[in-house]
Amino acid sequence: MLRTLFGMGPKVDLKELKADSRDTVVGIAASGRTPYVIAALEYAKSVGCATVGVTCNRNSAVGAAADIAIEILGDRIYYVHLKNAHIVRGGGWFLTHMGDGDIDNRMFLKLLKDRGYQGKVGLEAPRPGDRDYFARVDLAYVRGVVKDLGWE
Repeated sequence: MLRTLFGMGPKVDLKELKADSRDTVVGIAASGRTPYVIAALEYAKSVGCATVGVTCNRNSAVGAAADIAIEILGDRIYYVHLKNAHIVRGGGWFLTHMGDGDIDNRMFLKLLKDRGYQGKVGLEAPRPGDRDYFARVDLAYVRGVVKDLGWE
């Protein structure tokens, strides 16, 4: 039976589920360093569970905390979706051009290239106004970044 956890903390959550040696706990954290996931895997091992850590980074804390580590999923990612926004102090955000917001899409694309990603990349340009214009501008920006990275 598949169950997801979140709530009072990993130890409390796993105790509530009565996790034991008959169970396998899978921790998923893209960064490989999410404290909840690491603590859940460590606790799961302490009560005899088999553990699997799934992350996008090699030699991660999540991978180290698990019996089996599945790291660097670059060739298993099917689709990447890009957009950008400015985060507003006090809460909220507004959408903006791919190269202007708080998300570093250039760095994100570089990481994908460095990891060998060969899948699809979708762009979202949902700003108010001339959507076709914004889509063309964002596409030109991403194509320029891809060319600059030598990833054509």
